[in-house]
Amino acid sequence: MATRHTEQQQRLAAGLAGLLADTYVVYNSTQCGHWNIEGPQFQPLHELFENQYGELAEAIDVIAERIRALGFYAPGTLPELLEMSRVQQRPGQRDADSILLHLIESHQQVAHRLRELQGLAEAEMDEATLDVLVERLRSHEKTVWMLKSQAGVASEVLSGRPPLRAAAS
Repeated sequence: MATRHTEQQQRLAAGLAGLLADTYVVYNSTQCGHWNIEGPQFQPLHELFENQYGELAEAIDVIAERIRALGFYAPGTLPELLEMSRVQQRPGQRDADSILLHLIESHQQVAHRLRELQGLAEAEMDEATLDVLVERLRSHEKTVWMLKSQAGVASEVLSGRPPLRAAAS
């Protein structure tokens, strides 16, 4: 007997499928950066990217398994994933600055989708999905911070927000 899902559950599952696609594209871009980085920052970035794509590989599995636990099928082919992803790849990047900036933007896009999905999970009172989303958001925000720090880019430059100032005493 087929399980009937509400429209809200279908929207949540579709959002998780998009999150899976975004995560897969960021995973692939990070691994590509790991393989192809050149320049004086090669060694630290090569190691950083390896750690990051390893964490993303685990996240891909967690997200796909959550989709299945909700009673839906997880997308798995490259054409499906590329079609669903909001994150775009940029082939041919080799220098540290362009790779770092692309990965920063990519992780920020994923974080934006995660925030959108949190509302859907809350409306469904789906604590397990919400837990996955919060953990993924924490990871992407930390990765953005680490990449920005490595790039030497001030947070306000990429976010468009003014820098925080200490209150006058």
